[in-house]
Amino acid sequence: MFSPHDLGTVQNTRRDPGTNGYTWIGRVAIVGGCGHVGLPLGLAFAKVGIRVDLIDTSLERVDLVNRGRMPFKEEGADELLPELIDSGQLRATTDSARLRDAESVIVTIGTPVSDFGDPAIGPFDRAMDKVLAQMRPGQLLVLPRPAAGAEKHCLSRRDRSAPSKDR
Repeated sequence: MFSPHDLGTVQNTRRDPGTNGYTWIGRVAIVGGCGHVGLPLGLAFAKVGIRVDLIDTSLERVDLVNRGRMPFKEEGADELLPELIDSGQLRATTDSARLRDAESVIVTIGTPVSDFGDPAIGPFDRAMDKVLAQMRPGQLLVLPRPAAGAEKHCLSRRDRSAPSKDR
């Protein structure tokens, strides 16, 4: 599990320090947030005072998390999760529209690979299309590095779907 000390202090221009004196630019949304990467990351951010939305497609996992129950074993999380849910620091949802509320969007979904080790971009594309459709100008988007070329491919898709300045 991540500890607050692993995160360090995030500096920004706002004057509102979070819990434990940490500062942040605003709410964070984690896509794939109820998974083995997203949920521990969300717990670590919420523990230091950052408000976190966990966005996931699994209604079963979202329900478990919102009831304060871990969908898998993670050291220290069984005690921490209910505390963060009850405080409102952490919430889980299947509603991708919550991405608009975030200052930063972190994608923790992986890119599946074929039997030959090539990235299967299709499922990642479909997920990213949903993410990009909800994002607004000025948001930070953090992508995984699961397969060579995925970032360039995603940014190219974003640029093609962005509204023209002439419109």
